[in-house]
Amino acid sequence: MNVAWIGQSTVLLLWDGVTILTDPMWSNRCGPSRFLGVRRCQVPGIPLDELPPVDVVLISHDHYDHLDLPSVRGIAKRHDALFVLPQGLGTWFRKHGFHRFVELEWWQSYEHRGYRYHAVPARHWSARTPFRRERRLYAGFVVEGTSGHFFFAGDTAYNAALFREIGERFSRIRLAAIPIDSYTPRWFKSPIHADAEDAVQIHNDVGSRRSIAIHFNTFQFPLRPWGMPRSRLAKALVDKKVSRDRFWIPRAGELLQVPPL
Repeated sequence: MNVAWIGQSTVLLLWDGVTILTDPMWSNRCGPSRFLGVRRCQVPGIPLDELPPVDVVLISHDHYDHLDLPSVRGIAKRHDALFVLPQGLGTWFRKHGFHRFVELEWWQSYEHRGYRYHAVPARHWSARTPFRRERRLYAGFVVEGTSGHFFFAGDTAYNAALFREIGERFSRIRLAAIPIDSYTPRWFKSPIHADAEDAVQIHNDVGSRRSIAIHFNTFQFPLRPWGMPRSRLAKALVDKKVSRDRFWIPRAGELLQVPPL
């Protein structure tokens, strides 16, 4: 198993001959068009046209920094990939001419090429516009393989009962991809976004052998200090006695080898 963080929540996983991509986002802006939205501040760690053949794409929810139309078009054009979606996102895919997908409710699963893809709950919300909130599901995913499990948390707040349940149901998590970047203001963000301290607790709760930080240092959103997620995660790892080789803070495009269970 090898993994590379490309930017935001986009992770490339190379695992026993299968290539999995999460929340593909290559655009220069996070918004409804190339002229509207938050500007990207870090180039993708791997260019879209340099990806290896992609087999499966996991989409966690419909926010613009996780579901990006130009990126989905680019993947669908170049790769014969299956998109695994939370329930309700299929209408968006059909609208834009994409038909190779499967939709899952929380705790439902789908088997493809020897792997089982499980949709798991998250604590977040969905919307493409302010007037169409909560019409589609949001989710994380657990990919079950013969050599362990991969947990993609998507976008989520912390919830002890939820992540402990995920850890109990899937006890062989070899790698987890966990968001770390949401700090200010915490009174507003904490019900829908995990911060670095939460991320380390998620790592512990699900019992992951290794974790990789995602959802940071890609778009400069208002009130988010650029260097804070990395420094806060480093401190949280020390505070919770988790070694740095168990929870990686990656550089964009860096290929990391995940040890076996």
